This record gives sequence, structure tokens and C-alpha cells, in this order.
Amino acid sequence: MTGLVERAREKAKALANTAEYPSASKLKPTKMSVAGTFSVQEIAFEIDAFLAAARASIDFAGTVLALHLGMNRRTSISKVLEFLKKQPHLPFGFLLTWAPWIESLKAYRDECVPSAWALRKLASLPHHRFRLVRYGSMEAVKDRAKSGVLPSAKPFDHCAGMGDCYFSADVETDGPIPGPYSMLSFGLVYAGRFDGEHFMRPADFSTCFYRELKPISSEFEPEALRVNGLDRHRLLLEGAEPQDAMTEASKWIRTVAGNIRPVLVAYPLSFDWAWLYWYFVRFSALGSPFNHSQCFDIKTAFAVKAGIPIVQAGRSRIVPSLSSPRPHTHNAVDDAAEQAEIFANIFEWKGRVG
Repeated sequence: MTGLVERAREKAKALANTAEYPSASKLKPTKMSVAGTFSVQEIAFEIDAFLAAARASIDFAGTVLALHLGMNRRTSISKVLEFLKKQPHLPFGFLLTWAPWIESLKAYRDECVPSAWALRKLASLPHHRFRLVRYGSMEAVKDRAKSGVLPSAKPFDHCAGMGDCYFSADVETDGPIPGPYSMLSFGLVYAGRFDGEHFMRPADFSTCFYRELKPISSEFEPEALRVNGLDRHRLLLEGAEPQDAMTEASKWIRTVAGNIRPVLVAYPLSFDWAWLYWYFVRFSALGSPFNHSQCFDIKTAFAVKAGIPIVQAGRSRIVPSLSSPRPHTHNAVDDAAEQAEIFANIFEWKGRVG
């Protein structure tokens, strides 16, 4: 074994004077211009090919060097180069001249990762054609598209944050429709995430947002006020301005969701969605964080999983194992938390068997 190591070292010394490495000019970012029509698949394959070659080259080189130097085979190439800097007389010291190129290659690879991930999702290509799948910032992708490296930034606007971040919503109003009547309060509760394979249920349902609003019109229905128990006269004096409340809510939703797509959930969806969407569009400086269609109807999900008609899927039909022990108080944030737990239970439920 000692002889093999010595011969390897001698060979490395002999190669040290003849090794070729990239010139400084090759370290500069490559600029491309795009002409003609390119399909998403074509771009995705180009990125994937580069990623596969870059990762294989870097990882293989790092493994070989790490093993030869007596390090763990999983040691990264960066750690190997750091080790070589401290031991310049080792036979592989000549590789230090490659360090800037390797770091540049790694940075470019990391920048391309979200591109390939988004393109694979966008084109619905087979999973096995793309091996590097992970979340990452989409800003680099958009910047490259705007600068001409990719044909258009528009497709990626719909790919940022693949997966869903769910928010249970409940509203209390003084009438049946927004505009002529007012939303007096609303509550939002973080209800979990889904990446397409795994649902991540929150540890509890305490991440929430709640506001009481000033009415926007003089019309109201006494019966609605009797149900929610809110004092409309007090809200005229103390309620938050709709512009402030909806903008704050939009910012909160985006903060909690991060780079994942926010989705509004309710049981049933139609009433709460109509009010919140109208208020977000009408008053929020940031518009609707749920766009025009990012929503999930719990009632429909229950009907499908239970194998029953939608008219039989009211809350009174939910089996005890899917319900929540939280009381239904007609306080918007309390009811949103109760609903969030029901949503998580139904999402994880396998449905009726047989």
C-alpha cells in the first residue's frame, strides 16, 4: 500500500508542471443572446446537462482528492482546497490554481438549480430526467431572463414557490355581499404546507392574523350583527382603516409563506373568498396575495374523500375524528383556527375505504 501511495505522489509531481487549467478569461460570466423560438423542454435539458456535468466533475474530483489525502470521502472540494492551502507542498498543491474556476463553477451551478427545478415543473417533464431538484431563489432566474440569457421571464413568474402554503380564513360581515355591505372582522391562521408529496401540519394553530375594520357603507342587516356579536358603532370609531388592514394582512401572508405560494382555505370557500378577494383587490396596496384563484374548498375535499354529494358535505356531517375540539365562537380568528385543524385532518385523511 505504501508503494502505491508513493508512486501516486511521484506521478502527481510529474503532472504538476504540465497541468492545464482555465485562463482568467474563462472565469468571466458567459453572455448569450437568444434568437428564435425555444421550448421550455429545450432550455430545461440544456440546464440539466450543465448541472449534471458540473456536479459530477466537482464531486468526483473532491472525493478522489479527499481519499488520497486521508480525509472523509464526503469532504467537499472547498474543504479539500482549504486543506491544500495550508499544506502547499503536497503533490496536489498545483490544483490551487483551479480554485477560482471551481468556485465560479459552483456558484453558476447553484444559480442554475432553481432554473432547472422551475422548468421541470413548468414542462411537467418526467422526474428521472432531472436529478437536481431543490428550492432556491427565483430572482437569479428572472434576472437572467431579463438580460437575454433565457427567452422570457414570464414563465418563471408562475413557477416561483412551487407548492402550497395554506391559510385558513374566516370573516364576519354585516351583510351578504361586499361593497353595499362591510366586512367587520377577519381572521387568518397558518394551516400547513404541501410540496406535492408531503403535507406538513403545523405544530399548533397559533400563527394568526386578526383585524376589526371600520364599515365602508351605512347599510347593514341586523341579523348578521346578532350572529357575530360585533358592535358596528364601536367599529366606526375604533376599527382599522380597510386600506391599512388589508395591506398589513397581505404583507403578513407573504412573510409567513416565504417563497411558497399562499392558498386560502375555508369551509365552505365561496363566502369567505368573495369577501377577502374583493377587499384585497379594493383596498390592499399589494393586491391579493392569493391572486385570483389560489384557493381550496374544504367542503369539496371532504365530499370527494367521503364519496358523498356536495349537498351532504356540510360541517354537521363531519365524522368526529375529522372535527376540531375548538369551539365555534363566531370570532373570526377562533373560527379560522378551528377550521384550520379540520382542514389538516381532512387533508391527511385517506378517505372512505371501499
